[in-house]
Amino acid sequence: MLAISKEAFLNQHVVPATPHDKFNDNKCSFCWDKYNDGNHPAVRVLPCNHVFGRPCLLYMIEGTNGHRCPICTTPFFRKSGVVTFDDIVQGTVEKIEAVSHQVLYLFDRLPTPVKTLLRFLWCHHTLLYYVELVIDSCTNMRVRNPALNLRRATLITTLLRMHVGFKYSLTLSIAMVGAIFLSGAHGEFSNSKDRITLCGIMLVAILLWSFVYVCSEALSHYLYGLV
Repeated sequence: MLAISKEAFLNQHVVPATPHDKFNDNKCSFCWDKYNDGNHPAVRVLPCNHVFGRPCLLYMIEGTNGHRCPICTTPFFRKSGVVTFDDIVQGTVEKIEAVSHQVLYLFDRLPTPVKTLLRFLWCHHTLLYYVELVIDSCTNMRVRNPALNLRRATLITTLLRMHVGFKYSLTLSIAMVGAIFLSGAHGEFSNSKDRITLCGIMLVAILLWSFVYVCSEALSHYLYGLV
C-alpha cells in the first residue's frame, strides 16, 4: 500500500459506498454533512473502509497529512518526497506546541485562579484560529472550496506570534491577515460568494478576539492586585 501513488489510490482504492457502508447517521466523517448523489456522494476508501464524501476526500488528501486516514491513520498512498512550506512550518509549530504542553503541567501546582489564567494566556490563539473555528463549525466552505488553505495562514500567524513575540494590536493583526490574503497564502476560492461570507466571519472573529483579550487583560490586572 505504501508503494502506490496518489493517482493509483484514487483510481484503485476509492470505491462508491453502499448503504451498508455508511455510518454516523449517513453523514460524512469530515464535514458532518449528509451524503447525496449530486455534489456529495459517499465513497469508501481501502484498506480501512472508512467512508467520506468524495469532495471532502479530495480536499483531505491535499493536506499535510493527506496520505493517511484522518480517523485511523492508515496510510492511503506514498507521501511526496518534496518538503513543502507547509511541512516546514507545521513541523516547527508542532515542536513549539509540544513544549507548551509540558509547561502546562507545571501550572497544576499553582492556585486554581492563577492556573486557569496562565493556561488561558499560554493557549491564546491567533485571529485566524477563530475564523477557522467558525468556518468548520458553521459552514461547508472547505468542501465548496477545496483549494482554500486557511491552515497555512493560521500556522504563519501562530509562528510569528510565538517566535517574534508580537504584542496585541488590533491594527497589526488586521494588517497581518490582510497581507496573508493579498499574498495568496490562503489558497483559492472556487465559490466567489464565499469571499463575502469569509469577510463577515472575519469581522465576527475580530470582535470575538478583541473581547477575549480585553477580558483576559482585566482578569490579569485583577488577580495581580490580589497578590
